[in-house]
Amino acid sequence: MEMEKKKIIQFKNIVKDFDGQIVLKGIDLDIYENEFVTLLGPSGCGKTTLLRILGGFIEPTEGHVIFDGQDILKLPPHKRELNTVFQKYALFPHMNVYDNIAFGLKIKKMNKDIIEQKVMKMLKLINLEGYEKKNVTVLSGGQQQRVAIARALVNEPSVLLLDEPLGALDLKLRKEMQYELKRIQQEVGITFNVGTHSLRKTFGYWQLKAHQDDAMFLCHLQEMFNHATPKVTLRYCGLEDENMEQYYNDVNIL
Repeated sequence: MEMEKKKIIQFKNIVKDFDGQIVLKGIDLDIYENEFVTLLGPSGCGKTTLLRILGGFIEPTEGHVIFDGQDILKLPPHKRELNTVFQKYALFPHMNVYDNIAFGLKIKKMNKDIIEQKVMKMLKLINLEGYEKKNVTVLSGGQQQRVAIARALVNEPSVLLLDEPLGALDLKLRKEMQYELKRIQQEVGITFNVGTHSLRKTFGYWQLKAHQDDAMFLCHLQEMFNHATPKVTLRYCGLEDENMEQYYNDVNIL
């Protein structure tokens, strides 16, 4: 008998207005343990607002947020079992990679040996072993993002919030980090909650790779994204023009 999934987050009738302008209206959403959940919508639709409410940075005008069975609206951010990775990563430029990741642990006054053990484990997880002494300002965008994720995960949260995690990356890095985020989420076994306005590229590329031998799936993507031609859909999914003919040949479309 399959075990029933555990609800870890419940948004109940969330309403938020700023100076009379309603940004969120009656949001009800259940998120289950170990899920990878993406909030999709154009800029300004309220994705970041919902993440900030969950993180404790702002309060809703109405409604409740239930975390693991407890109403957490009055709980300050540092007491919630979750961490946030912001779009601009918010790394400390005067610190190296090691000290950025260890920052929260040092504030908690953890034992130095335990801190080192946890930081090195995170460096291995994000494939940046040997980078601990490097200044974060010399890292690529993708590497900085990994450091930000490691800094959030080292505190062992139950949920990781990511606000536009791919927004500041170029196409090549975006593709790489799509797989990295999913790999990291599966390895640490916690809930990821992602807010993005570019899910068509994110979702489309993942699904295209997963169904790369299925010609009919391209038609489904095309219809879903409301694109007139397969080439536009493939380009939106992140496939380079020079690779399109090979893709067509692989799935016997031409």
